[in-house]
Amino acid sequence: MIKKKGNPLKLNKAVSMIVLIALINLVGVFIFLNISKRSNIKFMTGNILVRLEKNFEDYETNMTKTLESSIDVMVRDEKMAEIFLTGDREALYNYSKELFDHTKAKNYFTHWYFLNTEEEGTCFLRMHNRKLYGDKITRYTYMRSIKTKELYSGKELGKTAFAIRAVHPWYYKGNLIGYIELGIEINSFFENLKKNFDAELGLIIEKSFLDRSKWRSVRKEKGLSDNWHDHKKYLLIEKTTSDEDLIDLSEISKNIPAEKKILSISKKNGAHLMHGVLPLYDASGKKVGIVYFLKDVSDVFRKLSDQSSILMIIIFFFLSILTFFMIYFHKHAEGQLRRYRENLEEMIEERTREVKQEFNARLEAEESQMMAVKLAEKSSKMASLGVMAAGIAHEINQPLNAIKISADSAIYKNENDSVKLDENYLNKLKNISDGVDRITEIITNMRNFWILPEDNQSKSVDINVAVEDALKLVRSQLKSHGIRFHHEKSSQPVKVRCALVHLEQIIVNLLTNAINSLSSSGKGDKFINIVTGMNRNKAVIKVVDNGIGLPDIGMDELMDSFYSTGKSKGGTGLGLAIISHYVKKYKGNIKTEKNKYGGATFIIEFPGIDT
Repeated sequence: MIKKKGNPLKLNKAVSMIVLIALINLVGVFIFLNISKRSNIKFMTGNILVRLEKNFEDYETNMTKTLESSIDVMVRDEKMAEIFLTGDREALYNYSKELFDHTKAKNYFTHWYFLNTEEEGTCFLRMHNRKLYGDKITRYTYMRSIKTKELYSGKELGKTAFAIRAVHPWYYKGNLIGYIELGIEINSFFENLKKNFDAELGLIIEKSFLDRSKWRSVRKEKGLSDNWHDHKKYLLIEKTTSDEDLIDLSEISKNIPAEKKILSISKKNGAHLMHGVLPLYDASGKKVGIVYFLKDVSDVFRKLSDQSSILMIIIFFFLSILTFFMIYFHKHAEGQLRRYRENLEEMIEERTREVKQEFNARLEAEESQMMAVKLAEKSSKMASLGVMAAGIAHEINQPLNAIKISADSAIYKNENDSVKLDENYLNKLKNISDGVDRITEIITNMRNFWILPEDNQSKSVDINVAVEDALKLVRSQLKSHGIRFHHEKSSQPVKVRCALVHLEQIIVNLLTNAINSLSSSGKGDKFINIVTGMNRNKAVIKVVDNGIGLPDIGMDELMDSFYSTGKSKGGTGLGLAIISHYVKKYKGNIKTEKNKYGGATFIIEFPGIDT
């Protein structure tokens, strides 16, 4: 039988079609990735704008609560009230100066006013400028406090500056004697917000709300040029950058929106800069200007570009391999057809087997894909729980901070004042401060326990390195408690397979427990020894202290999530639970024993790996 050769022209057309399809797919993927990149940039920069607004609001809220807490302590100072009633400004200034300097350094307060009652409506004394007094006060916060006879606070624009203010009626023996006002200038506010959010900020106000002559005088006092005529309607009154090109008022004022908005994303010196605005309202609810911000979002562009490049390389590589195999299998199929043309049944049987194999492979691939989807969904849910837990901890910490500041301010005032508070009242304030510390520690430990990064990849880790890293975190505690520390390690690395962050967490908690035990022991000579090494293919961590030792209970109870020998001193019991969790995770074991020094010894073993 004469065998027919395949048609070379037909074969070339098929190969060309395969290559063309691959190229079309590649172009389609490239277009899709570019569209996806633009969408992701818009989404991520939008999130940055939302975070900035939230950061701004949170910081304003915290500063307001700090002002209110401090002013609440001041109006209770009877000696201060008695001096105020004498009308002796110098004596009042000398008495209050130390407290003003303290609050200014600690809480960034820039203004402190003693104001007369509404009948006079004048300033009796400015602690920040004692030479200026007797002027009429018409600020909205002051007038609202007069009207309500209650504490009133908010953002307020003066004739030359913008500040957060709080005003409180001042009573002495049941009679209204005046008002106390505290304030934080926007420049201090902006500088701290800049550090927290890593963005340049500018405050742009409509000139109709400002005083022209006073603005010229203020700029002259600061040695700055008069920028009043830079723009017809708006004035840049504060900024966090000295770079004139970064905040161009003439460009910004062309398109000032009525609500928060990203104005543009520009590129300068290789960096991508996001320009945006937030509307600014004063305490009366009146819009007086905008907060302009400029943030470097180069990391967002760099990450998305890197991701797109990697995906393009992977897809190009995949399509190249797919095209090669398609051409190869096409030629192979042509050869098979030529070889088995004389025996059709055998060819069909062979092809049937191939189809079955392909079907099984596809079925396995689909099952693997379904499993991957389920794992991804589970990871997403766990991540959502972590975000929710972090959010709850954040919201709880806000009011706790205000409570802590209030209690500590009152304690400080008592310690530095000749008129002492009642001992019972002072003890209650201390209990409040200690209670806040206790709650904060519980929140921190619970957050560490439930939100520790479980997705860290296990790898070969040197225990000696983990000990040195953990020591950096507790070195200041060791020093403050007068504890000697010694690390006895082998000359060779002690390797285990785990995540470094989890191993460091184990060691930090062991050291923290030892420090707490030693601080309660009352001993003069306090020490902690750590021994690391190998013992019969086991990597060993041994922590020895001469503290108060361990209670006479079982290991299970000792490792319980909320058992603690130091609860009366603020312990939460989560430290040993975290240790137990990760020791089990990496197939290790832990045991404890009392030592000859009267303290405790913890021994942890992990399966060792060859170096």
